[in-house]
Amino acid sequence: TSRIELGRLKMARDPKRIQEAVEMLAGTLRQRMIAERRLEAAGEYAVPALLAQVVSGKDTALALSCRNLIVKIGRTSVYPLCTAMESLDAATQQTICGMLTEIGYEHAVPALRGLAEDSSNTMDVREAAEVALRSLGANTSVSLSAAWADLSVNHFKGFASLLPYPADAENMIWAYDDFTGLQGTPVATEIYHSIRSMQAAARSVALDPNNDYGVALYAAANLRRENRAETAGVTDPVYGDQDRSPQFYA
Repeated sequence: TSRIELGRLKMARDPKRIQEAVEMLAGTLRQRMIAERRLEAAGEYAVPALLAQVVSGKDTALALSCRNLIVKIGRTSVYPLCTAMESLDAATQQTICGMLTEIGYEHAVPALRGLAEDSSNTMDVREAAEVALRSLGANTSVSLSAAWADLSVNHFKGFASLLPYPADAENMIWAYDDFTGLQGTPVATEIYHSIRSMQAAARSVALDPNNDYGVALYAAANLRRENRAETAGVTDPVYGDQDRSPQFYA
């Protein structure tokens, strides 16, 4: 990518500019059109600010605009939405189930299955998750642990639909915090799939410690992550300082 292109991307993804655009969504028709263009250009990077409005729900019209924009951003919204969904209130969880249904990418399945199968959730939330799963054609005959292992495998195989920005030097690993909302940690694109594969495998093993497949996947992704990081000369801010060497797991 050229320097102009990089400059343009950096501007589109600037958090201050994103926040301004979100506020403009409540403005005149012209302001809304400009804001939508800017937020679509920011893509996945706009999801935290847009989702914050959906969660707060103070301004109903603005929350709806933000919801629709996340759906428009599409594929790259799925992972941050799934990361946030577990920690949110029931009404927002239902809204997100509807969004994931509309976006229509099946890497939302493990997170949706988690909602649907958690008996501490309200019936409304569980039903909304079931509707989303049916619409995504999810295979619900396998265990939730196996569903996370499937996602891990797909990352290990490097499925294109799971990498938000293949041309970028870095991609985001998302976490959700009740106080600050969605927080992204940029990691080198070379090791993105390996990190995500490890995260999904860890979820799989946490649900079923006897899932040897999940354990093996974690070990394989971890070894690959270490090799790729070394080859590319990059550091890993997510798993970088593991006490045990990846070889320990193999």
